[in-house]
Amino acid sequence: MPQTLTSAQRIRRWCRSFPGTSRQVGVVRRLIATYLDNRPEAETAQFIASELVTNALRHTRSGQADGTFRLTLDACDNLLAIAVTDQGGPPDPPRVCHVTPEDTRGRGLYLVEDMSTLWGVYGDQHSRTVWALLHLTPAV
Repeated sequence: MPQTLTSAQRIRRWCRSFPGTSRQVGVVRRLIATYLDNRPEAETAQFIASELVTNALRHTRSGQADGTFRLTLDACDNLLAIAVTDQGGPPDPPRVCHVTPEDTRGRGLYLVEDMSTLWGVYGDQHSRTVWALLHLTPAV
């Protein structure tokens, strides 16, 4: 279980691997809530992580039988980095899809882009990390 983040800490890293099952999305959400200890941005961080994990499970080998993914959280006083590393998949990197209001899928990275300060991807079809930065209000 991750320890909570305090304002006295400069940089705090937490990393864990998970089985590649959809059940783990809820586990990730609960861990982020604990990590951020009810900070105002906890819900946004949970949403972003959920989208990144869901994409890894849906579009990469991480979602196949015996697949895994890794979640890394790096935080300092006013910034949280959320990163999900998968086991590789299609050669094209993840990208924002511009969808219409009628579309029921394909909004994930669009919403991550909208809710985060910055996001990006590194790696290749053997393993990619999709990350997002989120500003945090100073802890009291």
